Amino acid sequence: MRLPRILACTFAGLLLVIAAIVLIAPSMTVRLLAERAAAWSGVGVSGLETLEVSLTDARISGGPLSFGQGAGEPARIGRFQANLDGSRLLSGRLVFEDLSLADADLKLSVDAEGRPILNGIPLASSAGQEKPTPEEETAGGTGSTIPAIAIRHATIERARIEYSRSPGQALPLTIDRLSLDDLSPETPDLPARFELIGSAGDARFDYKGEAKVFGQPVDVVLDGGFDNLSIADIEALTGSLGLSRREGRLASSGSHHVTLSGPGNAHVTSTGSVTATGFDLAVPGSIAIRLAQGTFALDAQATSTPDGGVEVSNKAPFDVKGLNVAWSEKGAVDVAAAKLDLDVNALLSPERTVGATLAGSVPLSGLVVAWSETGDVHLDDGTARVDLKLESGPDGAMTIAGPMALAGKSGGIRSGESFRLSYQGIDADFPDARIVLASDGAATVDGKPRATMTGFALDAPGGIQAVSAVIASTSLHVLSPAQGVLVEYAGTLDLNDATKPLDEATRLRLEAMGFDLAGFRYSEEPDLAARLRADIGARARGVRKEGKSKVPFPVRDATLTLAGLDLRLTPTGGVQRLVLDPKTKVVLEGVARGQPHHLSVDLDHVDISDLDPDAPDQLTRADVVAIVNERGRIELDEEVKPFARPPEFVFKGSISDLELPDLSPYAAAAAGLDIESGRFAATGQATGANGKLDGLLKINIQTLDLVPSTEGGDPAADLTGVPVNFAVALLEDSGRRIDVSLPFSGDLSDPEVNDCGVIRTALLGAVRLLVTAPLQGGGKKGGPAGFGPVSFDAGSAVINAEAMQQLGRMAGLLADKPRLRLQVCGRATAADARALGGATPGGAAPPSDEAVSAKMIALAQERGRAALERLGAFAGVKSDQVQQCRPTANPKDAGPPRVEARF
Repeated sequence: MRLPRILACTFAGLLLVIAAIVLIAPSMTVRLLAERAAAWSGVGVSGLETLEVSLTDARISGGPLSFGQGAGEPARIGRFQANLDGSRLLSGRLVFEDLSLADADLKLSVDAEGRPILNGIPLASSAGQEKPTPEEETAGGTGSTIPAIAIRHATIERARIEYSRSPGQALPLTIDRLSLDDLSPETPDLPARFELIGSAGDARFDYKGEAKVFGQPVDVVLDGGFDNLSIADIEALTGSLGLSRREGRLASSGSHHVTLSGPGNAHVTSTGSVTATGFDLAVPGSIAIRLAQGTFALDAQATSTPDGGVEVSNKAPFDVKGLNVAWSEKGAVDVAAAKLDLDVNALLSPERTVGATLAGSVPLSGLVVAWSETGDVHLDDGTARVDLKLESGPDGAMTIAGPMALAGKSGGIRSGESFRLSYQGIDADFPDARIVLASDGAATVDGKPRATMTGFALDAPGGIQAVSAVIASTSLHVLSPAQGVLVEYAGTLDLNDATKPLDEATRLRLEAMGFDLAGFRYSEEPDLAARLRADIGARARGVRKEGKSKVPFPVRDATLTLAGLDLRLTPTGGVQRLVLDPKTKVVLEGVARGQPHHLSVDLDHVDISDLDPDAPDQLTRADVVAIVNERGRIELDEEVKPFARPPEFVFKGSISDLELPDLSPYAAAAAGLDIESGRFAATGQATGANGKLDGLLKINIQTLDLVPSTEGGDPAADLTGVPVNFAVALLEDSGRRIDVSLPFSGDLSDPEVNDCGVIRTALLGAVRLLVTAPLQGGGKKGGPAGFGPVSFDAGSAVINAEAMQQLGRMAGLLADKPRLRLQVCGRATAADARALGGATPGGAAPPSDEAVSAKMIALAQERGRAALERLGAFAGVKSDQVQQCRPTANPKDAGPPRVEARF
């Protein structure tokens, strides 16, 4: 019995000693117990310079305190104080009536498994550890290694936290003040209240709210906002966002409701606004977003899942200014200002792919979609309507699909230096749009858009303007790589009230004009040159010519088929090469002199190369073969430097079997002459070198009949100096053939003179010379320009030797030109009056004035009859080629007595 008694006394003595120590020196006792507990847990505690413990008041205070685990720098708390619920402490519950911490320096990091670590101390289980039991979860909230603690009131002031998710990337967090009230696991449905003021990097934040952290699910309501939060700081908080460029600042204010239903399961609803300034974000590759300023109203919801997926939706508008979305170094969308009134839904998958839907309207200002330095689509002001689905992969590639529509004011398209399309208003519909932005910067657009434009203008080869235009497509494919663009299109372009300038003074006006495009392919090469390949059909109705011309334009309806068009343009708009398929055809329909007419031109061969105004020393080659109304054939072959000064060229061409009446309406419009009959053939050649023009034109025309198409003038007389029928009659031989050679020359050296004008002037000079060559002497314009009068002796109608010689020359020309018609007109003059009215033999009185006048008229008539009879007596002169006109007698005519001849 002695041993049990000894043990009992010993144990009682130890209790007395411990009780004495606790009661007499509680601070020492707590310090000893804390040090032993820290040693057992592996957490090092040091530097506790001051520690005050009152068991009677259940209060503990002290500081500074350092703690930590591992080799890292320990945490430091400058001062702490805790008032405990003593009755709860004796029952094993840690309840703080009042807790305060101040001047703390901490390091918080997140490891690769997403586990938070405070100065080397893990605050949660890693993924590899055993999952806590439901009882542990209930007791500890979410399975944390820290036991459940109740706090009636707590404050933290001046807490500095160095936060990092990866080595070398730390974000300084500062808690100026955190207050917390009524946090207790015993009342999980009663929310704890908190207020938080502090900073993260350069950003400031200020929040207050309520949180149910011990309930299932965890529920947090948050009101407040932040300012000046950088994208780099966000990435430091959340981890890498996969950005290669990350400039920009955010500010936000609003209300947020966060629900955590388990690890990785979160749901957030937000109302308020977010302001973004100076954004410059880029993903690896070429896709980037720049935003000068944006205000995003929040009516949003976000849900995350344990596998890393996130779903976001927002129904409030976005106001943006200075937005630029680039998919390549030169390809981008620029918006000066826009209000995106959209319903947005987005889904971020665990594989870092993003899916989103956007529906609503977007007012736009200053929109520019660029694909190269000289290629873009632009719009000054408009509204887009969208209902789109977006998908984006981790490499930055993106697909956008769904209906789009656009209504706007002035805008257009430009491509290179050679193509400009503009409009004053547009209403476009793109019901099946599909846009793919590849990671390498290439953009692809597919679909079947339709657009109506007002104030349409096309400034390109074959430019035209129209009051309105309607574009309807059966297919559209646009590919924009890092440089250049490719467009493949099939559809129609219909123009109403169209205008095409011909020169400064005249233009064509069309009631309607349409284009049918098949196999259309337009591409810009990497050097920014362009190539167009297509089968194009064009049609026009109600064509008329406006300007100075008084002659009605002969075309009312027209069709054009450009088959196999292959047009290659230089970067500055020159023609590198133009080739057409033999099926290319032009058909013109119109009315001339009240009668319908038809003209078709088949372009059997067209090949033009190197026509560039920026390369004046470059030699342009042109090879053209055309068939007119299935019979006439035109061949042109030319090598020319058209932009050199002076121009240089070598030209050869031929025309065969061309029925001229087919061209009558166009000759009437151009030269004021109708062609009644005639078949035309010609060969020609010309050279321009060293400023000199030399050429030869050989013409063969059969049975040509021309008449002026308008009253009051003969345009041929203005050009050649003789009436048109007289000129033709002079040129024809006895078989009614015109077979002539026209050499011509001119001076091309004057830089102010148009070379076409020089050639035209030289040809007209050659024609005048040819026409007037059979005539000799000088005559009056419009009269017998080459023949002078047939002179007679005063008072006589006898043909003298000189008159006989003159009549002989006329007869020779009449015999050689059977279509020439000559009028002979007797004239009695003052010399005749004196001869007829002089003294008579035997001293008889002179005749009276009436008698002299009668004799003068008779004399003039007799002279005409004498010339008529003498001309008719020459061999080869037909009786219907010469006729006598009305004689005249004028006693005041100082000219010689004569017979005048006119054709």
